[in-house]
Amino acid sequence: NILQLINFNEINVFESANVGSIVTFIKNNKPLDNTIFVNEIKGELVSDRIPSGGKKVARKFYQENQWSFDETGSQTLKQKIESKGVPFSKWKGLTINRGITTGANNIFIIDELKRRELINEDSNSKEILVPVLRGANIKRYLISNPNQYLIFTYTGIKIQNYPAVYKYLTKHRAELEQVYEAKHGQKKWYELRKCSYYDKFKKKKLVWTRLSNQNAFSISVNGEFTVDSSSFAVGDNIEYLSAVLNSKVVLFYFKLGSVIWGKDGIKWFGKYFDNIPIPDIPPDKQKPIVGLVDQILTAKKKDPNADTSALERQIDKMVYALYDLTPEEIKIVEAR
Repeated sequence: NILQLINFNEINVFESANVGSIVTFIKNNKPLDNTIFVNEIKGELVSDRIPSGGKKVARKFYQENQWSFDETGSQTLKQKIESKGVPFSKWKGLTINRGITTGANNIFIIDELKRRELINEDSNSKEILVPVLRGANIKRYLISNPNQYLIFTYTGIKIQNYPAVYKYLTKHRAELEQVYEAKHGQKKWYELRKCSYYDKFKKKKLVWTRLSNQNAFSISVNGEFTVDSSSFAVGDNIEYLSAVLNSKVVLFYFKLGSVIWGKDGIKWFGKYFDNIPIPDIPPDKQKPIVGLVDQILTAKKKDPNADTSALERQIDKMVYALYDLTPEEIKIVEAR
C-alpha cells in the first residue's frame, strides 16, 4: 500500500551526484482508498524541512508503467493522447538514428579556416570534408548554415588519396590511436567509428538535439551529417511529423514522462521518446498541416528571425483536433 510519494527529481539532493531521488512511504496492508498523496518538490531546499503541499492523485496511475506526478486531470489526458496515435518509432518506413560518433570530435570536426587550408593544400580534400550540424545549428523549424565540417574518413577509405588530410590527422595520431576501437584493432587509427547508416545522412531528414528544454525539430535537406548530441529520422511524412512533434500537445505529453536532466533540460531520446503517440492520418489529410510547415520553413530560410508564431498556433489548433481534445483539455495543455 503506497501511502505517499515525495519526488525530489528536480533537486540535487546530493552534493556529489546528479541523480533523481524519491521517498516512498509504504505500509504492509491492502490500500483502503483509491488515491495516493504526492508531494513534488521543486526549486531549492533551504532547510532540512520538506515544504508542505501536495495533492491526491488516483492510485491507478502508479502501477507497473512509468510514473508521473501530475494531477489526475493531466494524467487522464495523457492516457487519452496515447490512445490517439501510433508510437513515433513504429511509423511505417521511418528509421531513427543517432548522429555520428567520431571518438574525437576535437580532431575530426574542423572549422571553415582549416577546411580551406586543407583544400588549398590538396583539392581532393574537398571530397571528404562534409558539413556537419551541431546542437547550435538545430532550431525549431530552422537549420542554420553549418560552419564546421566533418573529416569523413569512412571505414575502408584509401587515405593515401587525401595527403593533406592524412598529414593533418598524423599530427594527432597518438591521440587517435587511443580511441577504443583503434586501440583494440577494430578500425584504423585515422578512420571514423564504424557506422551502418552513412548513406542516410545524405537524405532529407528530421533532426533534433537530444538534450533541449523544448521540442525543437527541423528538417535537413542539404545532406549534412549530425553529431551524436543529436538524432535524426528518415522516411515519409517528415513535414507532418515535424509539425506534430513541435506542437504544444507533444511538449505537454513528453514532459509528463520524460527524463529531466539538470535544471530544465529534457532528454529527447529513449523508450518514452520512441513511444510518443502521433495520429496516423492519410497524406491527403496531412496536406493542410504540411502547407503551414512549408510556409514556416520558407519564412525561416529567408530570415532566421522571422516571427512564425501565428502559423505555429494554427498548427497547434489542427493538432488539438487530431487528438480530439476538448476546450477543457486544451486549457490543461496550454496551462502547463
